[in-house]
Amino acid sequence: MDPGRAPRLQMVTVMAAKPTLLGVVSAIYEAVLDREAWPAALSQIGRVCGGDLLLLSALRPAGGFDFHAEHGGDPAVLALYKEHYMTPDTNPAFARMVTANPGRIVLRAENFDDAAWREHPLYREMYRPHDLFDGLGAVLLRTQTHSAALGVNRRTRRGPFTNRDLDTLRLLIPHLQRAMQIFLNIVNEAAHRAMHEALWNELRDGVVLIDAAARLLWANRAAWTILTQGDGLSIRNGRIVAARQTESRMLEQTIAVIATQNGRTLGWGEPVAISRPSSARPYTLLAAPLQVARPVLGCWPAAVLLLSDPEASHETPVALLARLYGLTPREAELAALLMQGIDLYDCAGQLGMGRQTARTHLSHIFDKTRTRRQGELVRLLLRSPLALVGGPPARA
Repeated sequence: MDPGRAPRLQMVTVMAAKPTLLGVVSAIYEAVLDREAWPAALSQIGRVCGGDLLLLSALRPAGGFDFHAEHGGDPAVLALYKEHYMTPDTNPAFARMVTANPGRIVLRAENFDDAAWREHPLYREMYRPHDLFDGLGAVLLRTQTHSAALGVNRRTRRGPFTNRDLDTLRLLIPHLQRAMQIFLNIVNEAAHRAMHEALWNELRDGVVLIDAAARLLWANRAAWTILTQGDGLSIRNGRIVAARQTESRMLEQTIAVIATQNGRTLGWGEPVAISRPSSARPYTLLAAPLQVARPVLGCWPAAVLLLSDPEASHETPVALLARLYGLTPREAELAALLMQGIDLYDCAGQLGMGRQTARTHLSHIFDKTRTRRQGELVRLLLRSPLALVGGPPARA
């Protein structure tokens, strides 16, 4: 190799290593779909606008943050920053940023000259130990749930941000604003979905969503328990099938009719009994069509199936029963057994109390629940929040 060409090749290599604006924009939108990619995107932003420590946060209106990404910082110093310097009272940049229009860059020099900045606790505790001096920030957007903010800081030796650095950042800010808007929407949708699934998983019965082709789209925890224990119902080629061929054909026909209604009817179909090889009592399956807005792309539920297992044991949360109606622990234990349809005197035997004691407890339960008869009491309890968190069904 010609020695005279080496410096030129080295310069080309260094130039190629610096990301282009198009590459930075691509990294920003890639982070929207993979939150673990935000530090890499911040790294590229820092390289094109002269930043060494970059912080991106989604802040709650009442304080604190639900998302935070950084690049280039020492974990101990960043922990100090997040704990003490992310409020307008402690960070002068925040005080100005919260009133600035979204997207406007706020420079450190707008709040403090160099001499005053060197005396500020934020500089002494975070910037100086980190060999940082100059910084800037911008609120990217404000929503009802969050404010997204970007902070860019640079080493002392770099000096102030140049006009070129600021112009480059101004070109990137609209992409950061749009990316954070999409990112927060995705995060919020994921949170709502998780909350809904957690609620459905508290139900004692199985809930299954299927599409118009009768393919399983989603099932709650109780449904998965039924479908995976291999006792009468299972999943084959993405569809729910029964162990017995005749029942499987009947189930297929029932589901097909319901799933193709496209939500035009609201009534439940006829219940289907599914026998079990274990000789346990049959499952009961109910199906109903769903009327939902059809998405542009992807699958959507056409029907809901409810699966009930009469053999499943459901333990009533006695403590919750006591809190709901002001019952004593023994009264709550007795009420929990009565919910299962157990005779009063059998309840007394299970609880190790005399019959007269059981009658006295029942009288107190009537008073506290404002009921008069055992049947009325059981109906009240079955319609209470206990039915949601797994209270047992009355026995036949």
